[in-house]
Amino acid sequence: MSDESTPIPVTVESVDRSEIMASRRQHSRRKKLLAGLLLSGFGIIALFSLWYELQVHSSADTKHWVVLEVKPGDGQASLANSLASKKVISQSFAFRLYATIHSSPALQPGLYAFHPGQSFPQILESLQGPPNASRFTVLPGFTLAEVASRIASIHRVDLAKHFSRAYAHMAVHSKVVPNASTLEGKIGVGEYIIMPGEKAVDLLAQMVQRFDAEARSVGLFTATKVEGQSALQVINVASVVEKEGYYVKNMPQVSRVIYNRLAKGMPLQMDSTVLYSLGQDGGPVTAAMLKIPSPYNSYLHGGLPPTPICTPSVEALRAAVHPVTGSWLFFVVVDKSGTEAFSNSYAEQLHNQDLARKRGL
Repeated sequence: MSDESTPIPVTVESVDRSEIMASRRQHSRRKKLLAGLLLSGFGIIALFSLWYELQVHSSADTKHWVVLEVKPGDGQASLANSLASKKVISQSFAFRLYATIHSSPALQPGLYAFHPGQSFPQILESLQGPPNASRFTVLPGFTLAEVASRIASIHRVDLAKHFSRAYAHMAVHSKVVPNASTLEGKIGVGEYIIMPGEKAVDLLAQMVQRFDAEARSVGLFTATKVEGQSALQVINVASVVEKEGYYVKNMPQVSRVIYNRLAKGMPLQMDSTVLYSLGQDGGPVTAAMLKIPSPYNSYLHGGLPPTPICTPSVEALRAAVHPVTGSWLFFVVVDKSGTEAFSNSYAEQLHNQDLARKRGL
């Protein structure tokens, strides 16, 4: 009979075999884990590479432009953020990484035009050169010739020449006044940006479209009649209002003076029309100038000038379309702030002119 307290002998071989099997299982698990980690790592790298390539070589929307201004002191980080905010690129980190790898050039201040979704190599190629877009402003009172000069002044001489030809040959027509024989006075004021490869006729069309929008905004349409004047003539009135009123505060009354003089058959006798015939912008008008036999000389000829004499502002257009009530026939600047005094009689006008002289005007 055996003793139950006697331990069962365990052989060394059975212990060794058990440990070896456990070790093998553990080693197998480690290999599988390592293989899983490697596969995951390769997967992440592959996904990152795919994402990066999609960012670098995205498809551009060539129908549209996005303009970005690089200012002095701007670096790659601010550039990348601006490109992303304007939807030129979808992710700023990828662009910063690409710019770092490819040693992007130092940025030159100015305007750069890009297409939404443009590839990173194309963006860097644009940034390697000077700014590829230009900004200029059409101010109220500008003539078409002055606009062309402004375009030439921003190093776009060839474009300015083509622009002059385009408006001279009526390459574009206003929809508000499609029967106009000239585009003088029929371009919109404000800032314009010249895009890479911009054609003069497209730039002119943009200006005329802006004018049409401005005209409609104040109630000027093709069939508009104001005080017996057609839409074309109302634009002529607005151009004279712009030059003679100069400040918005004077424009409603200047408009009324013009309409009152036309109604009475009085010559306008306005210096701005004489200066336009001479190609001058402002300055004194001499007695000799008043005798120049130009159809624009409103001292020698009755009625409105044959065409507008400048680009009117929206305020001048509004004043011409909606003249205020009044019986004024004369006006003169009476203080250095540009305030004009209006009068019903020539005697009152002489009094106001004397006041202006005493004030050194």
